[in-house]
Amino acid sequence: MKNRTSVSPAKVAFAIAAFLLTVNVGRIARAQVPTATVEEAHPRRKVSVTISPLHLTLPVLELTGEYRVLDKLGVAVVLGAGKVTPKATAGLPPPPSVPVWEAGLQGRYYLLGDFRHGMQIGAEAIYMHASLDGNGVSAVADGFSLGGFLGYKVMADVGFTFDCQLGYQVVGFGASATNGQMTASRQSAQGAVLLNLNVGWSF
Repeated sequence: MKNRTSVSPAKVAFAIAAFLLTVNVGRIARAQVPTATVEEAHPRRKVSVTISPLHLTLPVLELTGEYRVLDKLGVAVVLGAGKVTPKATAGLPPPPSVPVWEAGLQGRYYLLGDFRHGMQIGAEAIYMHASLDGNGVSAVADGFSLGGFLGYKVMADVGFTFDCQLGYQVVGFGASATNGQMTASRQSAQGAVLLNLNVGWSF
């Protein structure tokens, strides 16, 4: 009769355990590599600070700071200040520049993508104030705008951020002026296009 080598159950169990452990370690290692790679390629930034080049033509400096509340939800604060120079009328002295400032809030929900890169839907509310006191004339104007928009945001890995929004808003304002003898006032409300084109940096 031929000799048969006997294998103990303990050795068989140890061999199977070693095999399963080797396979699982390999799977865990492979699963962790993509996560680390994605996190390194796209840093998780929480705040975006942008400026509006369009407002600089007035010239008014307008800054928008957006905070990541959730991956798909952001809240932004809008602040601006500067001087607006009205258009000159032929045959009349050039009008003085009018100091203005504004403050507002935005709420943004990212329909596609997230805070780093995606399409957003949101609402904006802005309060505006302008005043002038000089050359015997005193004038004050207050305005408020409320609107909704669709937008898109792109954030580069280094932090550079581009943000654009297009929508519709209702703008209401009241103004009064006096020269010490006569006083005039006006109130109005009208619809307007909401357009924001901002560039900046995310942190």
